[in-house]
Order: sequence, then structure tokens, then C-alpha cells
Amino acid sequence: MTAALAVISAALALGAPPERGLVLETNAGVQLQTLGGRRLATLRGYDLAIDQAIAHEVVLRDRRGKLTAFDGRRLRAVTLRRGCRTTDRALVVCARTIRSGGRIVARAPRGIGHWIWAERSPRRDAVLAQWEAECETPVAYLVADGKVSAFGRESVALGWLPTGEALIHFPNGPCAGDSRSVRGIYAAVSTRKLRLLLRTSRFAQYLMWGG
Repeated sequence: MTAALAVISAALALGAPPERGLVLETNAGVQLQTLGGRRLATLRGYDLAIDQAIAHEVVLRDRRGKLTAFDGRRLRAVTLRRGCRTTDRALVVCARTIRSGGRIVARAPRGIGHWIWAERSPRRDAVLAQWEAECETPVAYLVADGKVSAFGRESVALGWLPTGEALIHFPNGPCAGDSRSVRGIYAAVSTRKLRLLLRTSRFAQYLMWGG
């Protein structure tokens, strides 16, 4: 058993691992948390490989650049992905398009950038997608009813909840630039109907497994 697996096993020994959880990047490594923010364990020597994000798992990068995926229970090696790739339930994500069965699900928004990943909702009636805009600015999008709508000027798509709500991290709050806006992770029924689940600190970076 590797040191990382030993840490996970010890942290989860008192109960079954949650089906979904958060991973926070820290100076000490990546911290495994519940959706409510309770700390489970820290995997030292890893960072979040946000550029390699995939559905349902968190991709981590060690100090040598090796990529490892974590699904809440186990770690597995993954290879660096370039170009178009299948991310979830036959969704093929390319730099400028998201396709399914040869049909275009979403085109690129205006401006410089590229799609990173996409994931269907539990009901399969919507797609959550991550766009990386100019200056590596993350923008989460909801694709539903033929419309491609942004969650905010700076937003990170984490995954889906069983309720059909999308989990979105707003590192500067849903209304970026408004001092009253609360930084945090929100459950979203739509791009405008949000409820706060967890407040987050400034510059925090999160990913999610199991969503």
C-alpha cells in the first residue's frame, strides 16, 4: 500500500467513504473534505490538476508531474490528455466544441479560451461544462434547452448533486466585483437560482469527486 493510500484508509477507517466530496489545494498537499467542509485527510505532495479535470474523479499532479485520479476510494494512474477526449457518457470535449454522437452540444463562447471538461446531469437533460477563458480565468457553463449560459465571470464547475443541482465554486462570489458577494460553493438549479453550501477563503481552489 502506498503512503497516500494508507492515509486515505486511516482517515476513512471509522466509516464508509462519502460518495461525493471536495478536494482543497493547500500548501501541505490536497485536503480531502466532505461536502460540508469537514476535513478527512491530507494527501501530501499533490496539487490539483485542474487543466486535466474529468467527470466523477479528481485528477492530482505530484511534484514530478505524474497524474493520479482519485474517486473517493482509490487512486489510479492516468496519462496526460491532449486534444479531444471523452469525459462523461459519450460527451466528447474538444477545444472549441462539445459533442455527443457527432452532434454539437455546445460551441465555444466568444473570446479566447477552450473547453476543459463536461458532464451530464443525473437526469441527462443538461450538461455542466468548464471553460477556461483568457488569462486562465475559469467560467462554468450550463447547457440546457439549447442554451449555453455562464454561471458568472469567474466560476468553477465541480459536478452534480443527486438532486440535479450543479455544484459551483465562486472564488470571488456569484457577483464578482461586489464586496457584498459571498465567496463559496453553491448548489445551483440554474445560473440564477443558487444556494450557499460552504463559504470559502480567498484564492481557494477546489475540485470534487463523485459528482
